[in-house]
Amino acid sequence: MKKYLELIVKGAGAALLIGLGDYVLLKAGNPVGPVLFSFGLLGVCVLGLNLFTGKCGFLIEDKIRVFDLGLILVSNLVFGYLFGAMFGLADGEVVSAAVSKVGGWELSLAFLIKAILCGMIMYLAVKLYKKGTSLGVLIGVPLFIFSGMQHSIANVITLGVSLEFSLGLVLIILLCVLGNFLGAILAWFLSGEVFERKEKNLKEVLKEAEVSEGRELKIHGVYRHFKGKYYIVEGVATGSEDLEEYVVYRQLYGDGGLYIRPKEMFLSEVDHKKYPKIKQKFRFEEREVKE
Repeated sequence: MKKYLELIVKGAGAALLIGLGDYVLLKAGNPVGPVLFSFGLLGVCVLGLNLFTGKCGFLIEDKIRVFDLGLILVSNLVFGYLFGAMFGLADGEVVSAAVSKVGGWELSLAFLIKAILCGMIMYLAVKLYKKGTSLGVLIGVPLFIFSGMQHSIANVITLGVSLEFSLGLVLIILLCVLGNFLGAILAWFLSGEVFERKEKNLKEVLKEAEVSEGRELKIHGVYRHFKGKYYIVEGVATGSEDLEEYVVYRQLYGDGGLYIRPKEMFLSEVDHKKYPKIKQKFRFEEREVKE
């Protein structure tokens, strides 16, 4: 529950910052508005808030749960509309600008394409920020605004400022969400990240196989797990479905529970990137013990 509440709160925070950027955009117009708007996204990145358009492209790369991403989207949309309505009620001057902007939206292929292009820019902007530069945000955001691209969360905030609401407008927002998502995933794919990940995984598999081939498994040998517990190898079994070899081993503590683990994994090295403080080289290492 705490995790979901944090997702919602950070989603609301992101909506507020983007809302402030959108309010300035509606208030100041071009060319100042688009430049100042970029600080909203920059704030989202610096504070680690949850913005759907900044997260969806990393769905696979960062292993984000679909449910979590959906919760982020809902919190962005709901709080975005509420914050937009708050700005509209507080400053009547921006309402007419918002109404004019909303009046230009339509359910069309052109609108979808503009949303896709915006999604691509958002992914690249956040990706560059993760690599240590804010230029993607400071240049990318004004770029998609000046080009008339469609950002779903900014649009729902504008909709709130206009104090309008209808089924047709909801469908347009959802079309924009779809376009942003498709654009971000497309940018992720074109960046080559998917192939880089596959190459890394293949290298890790080959490395584990190479290490495993160079080690012998001693039946009835006592092995120390890198986290400190001791086990005795009872034997090697072959899976009936995958024909893979599994080490059968028993814990030498507690109730003496019996476990199985793929042989290659049993003989593999410790992931020292994940466990940098572990000095033991292999996941399980044989130890000489007294009777």
